[in-house]
Amino acid sequence: MRALSHVYIRSGVDRYKMDVAVYAIVFLVHFSVVLFTVGLIVFLVPVNSVVAWLTGAALVIFGLIYLVASIIPLFENSCPYRSPLTHMLASVCWLILRGLSSSVWLCIRIVRWVSQLFVAILIRVQYLEWYTARRLYKGISKFGGHLKFAVVYPTYTSRRAYLQQYPRLVTGISNSASHFESIWVYTSRQMLINPDNNALRELLQATFGILESIAVVDTRLKCIEYLSRDMRLARRLYDCNVVRGQLGSTQADLELRVASTKMLCLLLQRRYTAKNMRRVEGDAVNDKVAIDIEKPTSITGYHLASLFFLIGHSQNTDCNEAKFARLARIFLFQLRWFLLAEERKSTTIQVGVISPATTCYQNFFADKCGAALAETKDRDWWPLLTLDKCDTLDGPGALLLLLNSWQYNAVDSTPGRRQIDRHWMVEDTGSCLVPVHDGACCKNRDELLEDLIWKYGKLWPQRESLCDITKYIRRSGERRVPSAEFRRILCDTGLEEWLDPLNDRYELPPPSSAHGSLFAHRISFGSMLTFGDALRTITRSVDFTSDNPVKVEAVGHTDFKLPLAGPSTITRATVIEQELARTIESVDSMCEADEQSYKPGLEEVGTEVKGKGKATEETSHRPL
Repeated sequence: MRALSHVYIRSGVDRYKMDVAVYAIVFLVHFSVVLFTVGLIVFLVPVNSVVAWLTGAALVIFGLIYLVASIIPLFENSCPYRSPLTHMLASVCWLILRGLSSSVWLCIRIVRWVSQLFVAILIRVQYLEWYTARRLYKGISKFGGHLKFAVVYPTYTSRRAYLQQYPRLVTGISNSASHFESIWVYTSRQMLINPDNNALRELLQATFGILESIAVVDTRLKCIEYLSRDMRLARRLYDCNVVRGQLGSTQADLELRVASTKMLCLLLQRRYTAKNMRRVEGDAVNDKVAIDIEKPTSITGYHLASLFFLIGHSQNTDCNEAKFARLARIFLFQLRWFLLAEERKSTTIQVGVISPATTCYQNFFADKCGAALAETKDRDWWPLLTLDKCDTLDGPGALLLLLNSWQYNAVDSTPGRRQIDRHWMVEDTGSCLVPVHDGACCKNRDELLEDLIWKYGKLWPQRESLCDITKYIRRSGERRVPSAEFRRILCDTGLEEWLDPLNDRYELPPPSSAHGSLFAHRISFGSMLTFGDALRTITRSVDFTSDNPVKVEAVGHTDFKLPLAGPSTITRATVIEQELARTIESVDSMCEADEQSYKPGLEEVGTEVKGKGKATEETSHRPL
C-alpha cells in the first residue's frame, strides 16, 4: 500500500505538470529580481549618477554571466547550467529557426524551379543550404526543453470519488514496467526485511495480483524478469523455506508454501530464458551464505534450493495438505513443459561433447553421491546439494531430469516409494510421473540420457508447445500399449468409457464435479486448450486394441478415430502399408540416383504394390 501511494503521488506529479509549475515559479523569482534591478537603477540615477553608473556596471557584468550560462546549454547538451532564460531562449530560437528553415527551403524550391528554366545560369543554386542555421536548429531540437504555461490547478476530489477511481489508477500504474519496479522497490524494502512469514505471504499474493492485472504480455514478462534478478527475494525465499526448516500445517503456512512454489516456478522460467541464464552473482559474490559456507552463490542456486526443498520434503504429500499437492502439481506441470520446449529449442547434437543432462546425472544420481545421501539419512540435505552444484543444472534438460525423478520430486511421486535405503538414489531409475506407455520410454529414467528429448517418449511433440500437441499426434500417429497406472488414472477420474477403443472420448465429467472443474480449467493464459483436451489427445496416442504397438497414419484428419475392423485385420493392413511405404521410398532413392535406368522398374513395382494393396483391402473387408 505504501508503494502504491508513492506511485500514485508520482502519477499526480506527472498529471498536474509539477515540473512546469516549478519552472514557472523559478521564472517568476528571476523576473522579480530583474524588475528590482531596473527599479534600483531608476531610483539611483536622480540621487547620484556615479553610484548609479557603478551599480549598473556591476549588474551588467552579473547579467552577462547569467546570460552566457543560460546560452551554453543550447549548444552543449551536457551542460547543467540551465535557467528559465534557457528554456525561453530555446523556445524562441526553435520557433525562429523553424520558420526561417521553412522559408529558406521554400526559397530554394522556388529557385530550383526557376533554375530548370535557366540551368546554365543558376545551376549552383540547387545546392544552397544554410549550414549555420541547420546546425543551431539541430542542437536546440536535441535539447527539447520548452517552457509551457499549462493549467496547474488540480480539481478537488472527494474521498468517495477517489475510492472509485483507485482501482483504475492501480490498473494504469501496473501497465508499465517502470511503475511496477517502483512498486516493488518501495514495498520489498520493508516486507522482505521483516522476519514475519505473513509479510512475505502478503507480498507474494499482492505481486501475483498486480502481475495478473497487466494486460500486455511483454510488460508482464519484463516485470517477472526484474523479479528474477532480485537477490533479496531469492534469499528471503531460501531463508523462509530452507534455513528455518519446515513450515507448519496451518492455513497461513500452506498459503505461503503455495505462493512460494508458484513464484519459484515463475522465476525459473524467466531465468532459463534470459541471455545471462546462469551465474548471475550480483551482490552474492564472496558473501556468506546462510549455511555458513563462504563461497559465491548465484540467484538461481537459491531458487533451485528453495524449490527442491518445497517439493522434496516428505510432509508435502500428507493427506491434510492435499490442496498444496494439487496446486504444486499444476505449477510443476507448467515448469516441466516449459523446460521441455526450451530444451528442444536449445539442444544441438555435438560429437564428443558431454550434455548437461549427463553431467547432472553424474552429480545427482551417481553411486558415490547416492551412498553419501543415504548415509546422511537427512532429506534436508538435498537443497544444499542443488545450491552447491547449481552449475551442473546449466540447461533446461538437466533441471527437467531432476523434476521427473521421484528422488527429488515428492509431490508427483507415489506414496511409500521414498523408502530409506543405502542405494535408494541409484537402484530405482523410474520416473515420478504417471507412465502413459507400458515401456521404458515412460518408466525408466536412464532412457532420457542417451538422447534427452528425442528419447523422452514418442508422445510429446518435438517442436510445438502443449497447445499444438494435437497437430503432432495427427502427423505422427504413434501409438503404444498403455500402462496399468494410466488405466487406473482414467478409472479413478470417471473416464472408464475412454478405455473402449471405439469410444470417441468427447464426454467429460460435468464442471460442477471435482474432476470436471480440473478438466475444464485452461492450461495457459490466452489459450482455449483445457486439461481435458490435453488428456483426450494423450489418450488417443495409446493403443487399447492389442498388446502390440500399432502405427496408424492420421495425416490430414481432423479427428483421430480407430478403424472398425478387428485387431488381426488392423495388423495385416498396417504391415502392408509399411511395406508399401518402404518400397516406394527405396524406389524413389533409386530413381534419384539413375532416373533413366530405373524408370521401367518403378512402374512395375508400383503396379505390383498397388495390386497387393488392393488384394489386401479385399481380404480385410471380407466378413469373418
